[in-house]
Amino acid sequence: MEKQEKLFKEYRGIIVFYILVAILSFLITKRIENINSQAQDIKEVRTYYA
Repeated sequence: MEKQEKLFKEYRGIIVFYILVAILSFLITKRIENINSQAQDIKEVRTYYA
C-alpha cells in the first residue's frame, strides 16, 4: 500500500511539473508573438541615391 501511495505522489508531481512547463511555454509563445507583431508594425523607410 505504501508503494502505491509513493507511486501516486510521484505521478502527481510529474503531472504538476508538466502542467507548469506547458503554462510557461504558452506564456513565452504569447510573448514572442507579441514581439513579432510589434516588429511587423515598423515602417521601412528607403532612401534612393542617384
